Amino acid sequence: MKSLIQFIKTSIKGGVFMFLPIFFTFYLLKKVFDILIKVAKPFMKWLKIDSILGEVGLSFLIIFMVLFLCFLGGVLMRFRFFKSFNEKVESIITTIFPQYDAIKDKVDEKIQTINEDPKKFVTEKMKK
Repeated sequence: MKSLIQFIKTSIKGGVFMFLPIFFTFYLLKKVFDILIKVAKPFMKWLKIDSILGEVGLSFLIIFMVLFLCFLGGVLMRFRFFKSFNEKVESIITTIFPQYDAIKDKVDEKIQTINEDPKKFVTEKMKK
């Protein structure tokens, strides 16, 4: 009976540590999306495209805004101050979520594979 209780406790702790980063990520994405909606709606009205495109236009504008922010972040990463700031933030994230480093390495590996031979990457994905 004692081992069953220990098993349940361990499983619950493992589940919390597994799902907590996922929930936290979705929570942050929802908050960012809510902020982007608040910014995009007045911008659409100012451009007078809200009546033409409606919610679809809002979605496209938000996607464009996210891509622009990613581009801007990439440009800023070329400066030493932002690069060192990013390294500090990543070290904090790695301390809190040790699996972040492994995930980042896998993503970097995939990006490198895509950059080396994009056609090979696409054909491999199509076979699956």
